[in-house]
Amino acid sequence: MNIEIENESSSSFSQRVFSEIRPVDVGVILSVPVVLSVVYLLPSTVSQSLVFDYAYPSLWTAFASSFVHLDLNHLLVNLTMYLLIVPVVYLLSVMSNSRRLFYSSFLTLLFAFPFVLSYLNLAAFRPAVGFGFSGIVMAFVGLLPVFLARFLQTAFGIGPERDIAPMFFFIGMALSS
Repeated sequence: MNIEIENESSSSFSQRVFSEIRPVDVGVILSVPVVLSVVYLLPSTVSQSLVFDYAYPSLWTAFASSFVHLDLNHLLVNLTMYLLIVPVVYLLSVMSNSRRLFYSSFLTLLFAFPFVLSYLNLAAFRPAVGFGFSGIVMAFVGLLPVFLARFLQTAFGIGPERDIAPMFFFIGMALSS
């Protein structure tokens, strides 16, 4: 009988999760891999014109370079990391009633963060170029502790989130070293 109760509670949890997922959200999340793949398929001369050249920076390439990949392995690594991290962050946001925060973070990372990353690279001038989605993916990784802490506080009363989110961040940094 105990097993039936566990199955019922896990079933109701998964039903709640799936009932909260909106098709438009899934579409928005999956639009990023589509855009990255389309940009990768552009002719190489076009792709190379979109990289952020530190010697000749432009506003357009500061943004566009984050979506450019010049080799398939680089694209696949970034897509894999994105598809592992962002759906988890999204589900945690849904389960903690933080969908609005997810969307504001998601849009900020996609539309403002490329400029920040590009221009941070200018702080230490070197004759190089910058491109790829890795910095944005790492920013999504940085969101994971925030949404995990929000979920734990909402679902189990563990918190406050402002105290446990940094702990998760530093544990993650230690484990990744």
